[in-house]
Amino acid sequence: MTDLLKDAATILETKYAKNLKSGEAIKLETTSEGGKLSLKAFAGTENRAHEFEIATNLEKLADEQDLTLLLLDFLDAVLQEFFRHDRRASLGLDFMKRRFNQTDIWVRQEYHDFEAEGLADALLLSADSKKDPNFD
Repeated sequence: MTDLLKDAATILETKYAKNLKSGEAIKLETTSEGGKLSLKAFAGTENRAHEFEIATNLEKLADEQDLTLLLLDFLDAVLQEFFRHDRRASLGLDFMKRRFNQTDIWVRQEYHDFEAEGLADALLLSADSKKDPNFD
């Protein structure tokens, strides 16, 4: 499966090369647990990236690789719209159910500034440790 994802990421990066800024890449990962198959795609840099998550149920008779290819096809369509609209097209933060190729899928998108999120986490932990134990 990792070869499939590497090849798919290379194909997507080549297809959308003119839309990617300097230093940006497309990274893909899948997880399969609890009867669900999830594809996550990150378009951006190590510091900032748009995350697209696409998931579906693993059917008893379905091949996981075929379902991954289906999710990759949907991702390609999402990226096409995303870049066509100068990165303003959005799927929303909460999962939305869609029907694609006679399969129910759930999709969502969010933007990450990983450095800012790390600083916010550290600030919250710092504030938590300074809390008055007698205050509730």
